[in-house]
Amino acid sequence: MTSRVASGQAGAFLALWNSIDSPARQAEYETWHSFEHVPERVGLPGFIAAHRYRALAPQGPHKPAYFTWYELASRQALASPAYRDVVDHPTPWSARMRGALRDFHRLPCDAQGCHGAPTGRYVMALHLHAPLGAAASVAPALAAALKEAVDQGNLLRVQWGQGHAGDDFPLANTGQAGTPNTPSAEWVALLHHLDAPALEAACAALLAKLPPTLQIARASVVHELLTSVRQADLPSPPNGSPHGRQPPRTDWMARFADQP
Repeated sequence: MTSRVASGQAGAFLALWNSIDSPARQAEYETWHSFEHVPERVGLPGFIAAHRYRALAPQGPHKPAYFTWYELASRQALASPAYRDVVDHPTPWSARMRGALRDFHRLPCDAQGCHGAPTGRYVMALHLHAPLGAAASVAPALAAALKEAVDQGNLLRVQWGQGHAGDDFPLANTGQAGTPNTPSAEWVALLHHLDAPALEAACAALLAKLPPTLQIARASVVHELLTSVRQADLPSPPNGSPHGRQPPRTDWMARFADQP
């Protein structure tokens, strides 16, 4: 059986934004995502941990909005037979919940840096882009601005990486105003803070220092931490489970049998 990642520095991460179709679906979504979906992913080879957040303000007509990021040993974790299996053969509950997802956007990233020790209750995920020809010059400027924000005490911690869109996935990304429609270089920067208003102020100050060629690809909002799970803390999968896959939570799914 393929070995699981016990510890170590993440060489990549997967950033994922989404909302759901209705507030009436929130209890089911939270249960599915917390107890089945995210642990299933984190248990796969090459995954290290995952962190789930919910936006402080709803997206659109009172729709709860979410951000999740997965720590990966490398982007190869998203190309493994084990990952392909869970994507191509979702559990009954995952198949059901895919239809409830809205505003879906998924971006695998190669980790480029991390600065600052503590994480915080609140995160803003900056999705940025620049023309391909400017990537070599803006990347150092982005790194310097992020590190400076921590060194000046404006942020607790920053993590950033360069995006690699285009891998095969059954759910298409939903674009937003400003998302590049032509080839470009993309980055995701995770800004951590213990105070939401201070985080918004720090983000605004950071953006003002970035080169003009580095533009926002997706509106950034404050997200609050809901749950975190590490692969090392998951129970061992049942004997005979394909690729070491965590079992489906049909027991929890049954609680929502009356949902449309």
